Amino acid sequence: MHKITAVLYTAVNRTSPETNFQECYILLKPYVLIKKLVMRKYTLHVLVLISILCFACKKDSNNSANELVGQWLLPATSNNFAPHTSSELKFDNNGILTMSSKRFDATTGQILGFTSKFVANYRIKNGELVEIYNVKRYSPADNTPYADEKNLILHTDSPDQSFTYKLNEKRTTLTWTVVCPINACCIGAQIYIKK
Repeated sequence: MHKITAVLYTAVNRTSPETNFQECYILLKPYVLIKKLVMRKYTLHVLVLISILCFACKKDSNNSANELVGQWLLPATSNNFAPHTSSELKFDNNGILTMSSKRFDATTGQILGFTSKFVANYRIKNGELVEIYNVKRYSPADNTPYADEKNLILHTDSPDQSFTYKLNEKRTTLTWTVVCPINACCIGAQIYIKK
């Protein structure tokens, strides 16, 4: 391209002032057409690439929150940490997470009461981390293993927490793991089933 420009510049400068403008245009026309064609091609590719990246990012951030919304159950048969207890996570569209654990009778399967309940705000980071904050923790009175929901006591000492999560391909199971602080004793991953 630079050679074409130099040749055209030399040809135009050698001509006399009486040179017809049409002659210069004929010399420049192939160069101008090639340059326009190349620029259009790259511009189109760049615009398509930017569009794909923008829509892909928006889709991921919206899906992360939407795919968790609903109720998730940790069956008592999966709960090795607290036998005869089933746990539930409920993610609302408005950013509220309710976590509750209920004790049941091993013989009849009847719910006896709540062993704990947490209500908190949540936000999702990077599609794999759930941060909960403004946590309200409820539990039965001292030395009581369970209680009705209306008899649970609110505690104000509840810290913010983070959990990692992963969904299976069908979005029917949720692997939920607390991000454990250094030197703390935490339970491992728990697998919840979509209700």
